[in-house]
Amino acid sequence: MVSLSQVEKSAGGRLLYRGVSLRIAPGERWGLVGPNGAGKTTLLRILAGEEEVDAGRVSRRRGLTIGYLRQEAVGQADETPLLVHVTGARGELAAIEAELARVEAALAAGGPRERLAALAAEQGRLFERFEQLGGYDLEARAEAILHGLGFRRAQLAAPVASLSGGWRMRAELARLLLTGPDLLLLDEPTNHLDLASVEWLEAHLRTYPGALLLISHDRTFLNHLVEKIASLEGGRLVTYRGNYDAFERQRAERRAVQAQAAANQERAIRDAERFIARFRAQANKARQVQSRIKQLERLARVEVESEAPSVAIRFPQPPRASRVAVELKGVDKAYGETRVYRDLHLTLERGQRVALVGPNGAGKSTLMKLLAGVERPDRGSVRLGSRVVRGYFSQHTADTLHPERTVLEEVKAVAEGRTETELRALLGRLLFRGEAVEKRVAVLSGGERTRLALARLLVRPPNLLLLDEPTNHLDMAAREALAAALAEYTGTLVLITHDRHLLGRVAREILAVERDPDGRAPATVTLFPGDYEAYRRAQAEAARPAPRPEGRPRRPARADRAARRRAKAEVNRLRREVARLEQELEAVMAEQEALGARLADPELYHADPDGFAEAARRHEEAGARAAALTEAWEQALAALEQAEAALGEGVPRMR
Repeated sequence: MVSLSQVEKSAGGRLLYRGVSLRIAPGERWGLVGPNGAGKTTLLRILAGEEEVDAGRVSRRRGLTIGYLRQEAVGQADETPLLVHVTGARGELAAIEAELARVEAALAAGGPRERLAALAAEQGRLFERFEQLGGYDLEARAEAILHGLGFRRAQLAAPVASLSGGWRMRAELARLLLTGPDLLLLDEPTNHLDLASVEWLEAHLRTYPGALLLISHDRTFLNHLVEKIASLEGGRLVTYRGNYDAFERQRAERRAVQAQAAANQERAIRDAERFIARFRAQANKARQVQSRIKQLERLARVEVESEAPSVAIRFPQPPRASRVAVELKGVDKAYGETRVYRDLHLTLERGQRVALVGPNGAGKSTLMKLLAGVERPDRGSVRLGSRVVRGYFSQHTADTLHPERTVLEEVKAVAEGRTETELRALLGRLLFRGEAVEKRVAVLSGGERTRLALARLLVRPPNLLLLDEPTNHLDMAAREALAAALAEYTGTLVLITHDRHLLGRVAREILAVERDPDGRAPATVTLFPGDYEAYRRAQAEAARPAPRPEGRPRRPARADRAARRRAKAEVNRLRREVARLEQELEAVMAEQEALGARLADPELYHADPDGFAEAARRHEEAGARAAALTEAWEQALAALEQAEAALGEGVPRMR
């Protein structure tokens, strides 16, 4: 469908990658990962045809349609109503509607019978094509997508120009989903979404019929959607089978095999060098010495990939405070005519770990600002407990840093009593090392600004930590480091995030902030004990319809029969997938066993060093493929068991 062959690309005088090859087949689901600055967005632009390569070839199937979602909105928004803007993405339908209008006008004008008959036939063909393309339910589908992405009905008539950048990105995503291109390229599609919208998008993309390639720092999103990973590593593109967790395991195994192979090779080299040094002067060993010398000259060194520098985050032990960390009593808060809270009462105690969840606009960030003291209530009180020290990070904290200060100066501004040596050590753990601490804030990337804002939090040990979307602009490694640090934090934590992996590791209680869709009534705040998954299960149980009273069984409706046909088709598809994976896995395991037997031969290395290296490489690849196939088979089998449970049919087992 689309392929890259030996692509080379530089940006700003820096080589991004060389020798990159990738093939995306119809229906495949890829995740593109790599550290910030590796060139992921550039690769998406190359695939979309918006960026030229310096060398290599890009091939696209004739007639291929590509949809590309950028990280940020591009161009000026106009006064077009939102719903019209989204439905306007289906240009062919608009053209058919124009043709229908022309034909209807011609029919109304009258004329010879033969001409009217030809016009009626043309109108029939246009109606048929319009129906095939989903024209009759176009607006309904557009509204469903917009609702899933968090838009309220009242917003559908609003001009696109009135939307903020984040909501404009949602509108562009809705256009792409409605268009349904053959290949969907998504660059951080969850950045501007709340939790409910992320989960809706994930469910929608699971059934998307086209191919998909996405960049995301959301581990859960990647795990649930992709079946292959393309990883930019040191200027190369390495591909893996499986989701993100499988990729991490395979990469770690691959690096371990590389390290072991390199160690084995170093031992062999030292042995050869000792032999050469010992017997070089002996005529009767000249032949063996020359053989060892030639072997060393021909030897291809095993390269061990170096680990990228990683962020190290550790929150200092917070000072002990009173039992009550913060208490809200009878709080009212409004912005103009919009009343966000009325008579809100909330108490958070020492050591609580709470996540605020709810749709965008419900009032989560307002509640966080009240807790942080950034906003004052219109009525009521917000009181801190004794010896409570607040630390607050908002979505916009990184934008409030002083642009003319250096990194070191920005941390010094909040670091009374700390030495420069201590501050440099702290910044070094957040990857500001050496001369990087002298960089001005104005030239920092989004990820660097977020790390600097976190450094300011770490200077003083807060015992009430308030974090509003702290993972924005952080790459996967930094997110993992933050999750690990927060998991060990012993103070009181209040968190807003759409990163479900972080939620699962950190939150032990859920504060659900809910508001009616029109936003007229104040928000309600409800505390749910348990983590996010427990909260989701409780919500699903509450939304489940009550059981039908017993009585005369109803006749299955047409929708029920159609649903059963779809379920049966899904079972058949999963059976084929399980059988295919079994066959592939057996073949790979046989290959791995044969290569292992070959590598076990102690004479192989000396007799054929190149063959040994090739066998080791193939053995490693076979192991990685076997691991990925095993995981894919287990997932497919689990899905099949679940699908067949409703149909009462057996599940094939692996031979």
